[in-house]
Amino acid sequence: MAPFVARFPTRIIFGLGEVARLPGEARALGRRALLVTGRATARRHGYLDLVRQMLAAQGVEATVFGGVEENPTVATVNRGAVAAGDCHAEMVIALGGGSAMDAAKAVAVAALAKRETIWTFVRRDRKDSPRRAEHALPIICVPTLAGSGSEANEVAVVSNPETREKLAFRAECMFPRVAVVDPDFTCSASAPQTAWGAFDIVSHALETYLSGTEYTPLQDRFSEAIVRTVRDHLQKAIDSPLDKPARAALSWCSTAALGGVLAGRRGTYPIHWIEHALSAHYPALQHGRGIAMLLPHVMAFTAQKAPAKCAQLAREVFGVPRDGAADADAAAAGLKAFIAWQKETGAREGLTEAGVSAEALDRIADDVLRLHGVPIAPDAGDRGERLLPNSRPIDRAGLKSILQAALAG
Repeated sequence: MAPFVARFPTRIIFGLGEVARLPGEARALGRRALLVTGRATARRHGYLDLVRQMLAAQGVEATVFGGVEENPTVATVNRGAVAAGDCHAEMVIALGGGSAMDAAKAVAVAALAKRETIWTFVRRDRKDSPRRAEHALPIICVPTLAGSGSEANEVAVVSNPETREKLAFRAECMFPRVAVVDPDFTCSASAPQTAWGAFDIVSHALETYLSGTEYTPLQDRFSEAIVRTVRDHLQKAIDSPLDKPARAALSWCSTAALGGVLAGRRGTYPIHWIEHALSAHYPALQHGRGIAMLLPHVMAFTAQKAPAKCAQLAREVFGVPRDGAADADAAAAGLKAFIAWQKETGAREGLTEAGVSAEALDRIADDVLRLHGVPIAPDAGDRGERLLPNSRPIDRAGLKSILQAALAG
C-alpha cells in the first residue's frame, strides 16, 4: 500500500428531503450566491425554482448562472466568474450533475483570479506549467444525478474547444464546504442518464483497482462493494425511477467512490483519460456514456496480460465460481458477465452510435498520450514514444486497439 494523506473537508449532508437544510448552510456563508446550473434539467423538474425560493426565505439572494453545457468550457467558466463578480457573490452553489458541479468549482476559482482565464490553472503545456489555484469562493454542491462524485472532492474538469483539450485540475480550495446529497433530486433522471452515471461510478471504483499493482485489501473491498451495490440497484432505478432506496444507494456510491476512501492505491485513470480526449473532440458526448463505451474494452485489454485483478473482480462481484480456474479464464467469464449487465441496462453501445468516426481515432490516441502518457525511455523527453501507466501499460498500438474495439461496441 502506498503512503497517503487523507483529508475529508467537505461536510456531507445526505438523505431524502435533506435539501431543506441547504438554506441554513448557505446563510452561514453569506447573503449572495451565484447558483450554477445546466441548460434545462434543474429548471424543467422544478429544482431550480424550489432552491431559489428556499434560499430567498432564508435571506440568501441567488443569481442564476445557467446554460452550462455537457462538458463545461473555458468560455463558460470565465463568463461565470464575471457573473459572480457582478452579483458580488459570497459563495457558489452548484445545482446539477457533474458538469454543473465542475463548472461551479472552476468559477469559484476564476472569480478570485483577477481576470485571469481559468485555463491558466488547467493547461498542461510542458513548457509552461499551470498556475496553482490557492483561493476560491466557498462552494456548495447539490447533485441531481448519481455519477460524477464531484460533490465531495477537489477536482474539476474543463474543456478548451480551441485546443481540443479536456483536462482535470485539482486544488485544495475546490473542496466544497458542503455537499447536500438528496436522492430525491435524482429521481427525474432518465434511464440512459441513470445508467451512464452508474457506469461512471463503476469506473471511479475500478480504474485504480485494475491499474494499480500494490497490495490494497481494504481499498479493494471498498471498490468491490461499490460495484456490487451499483449492480444491485441500477436496474431497480431504471425500472422504477421513483424507487428511493435504489436512488439513495446509487447516490451514496457516487459520493463515496471519489470521496477519498480509495486512497493508498497508486493506480491511474486510463479510462477517464481516453474519454476526456474523446469528448474534447466530440463535446456533445455525455461523459458517463463515453465511460460506459470504453470500460469493457480497457478491462479486456488489461486482462489479456494482467488478469489477476479482473479475475478477483469476477469472483467477488460477478459470481464466477472459485473452482480453481485460471485467472485468465475467470477474468474472461467476469468480462462476459459485465457486458451482459451493460446490455441489460441499455448501456452497451459503440462509439459510432455517438457519432465518433474511425478517422478521428489517430488524433484522439495522439492527444491521450501527449497529455497523459509517460516516456517509455526515461531520457527520451518529449521526443520519445509514450504509454499510459496501467497494470498492463497501454502504448499507442494498444490504445488504438481499445478505440477500434470501442468503435464497434
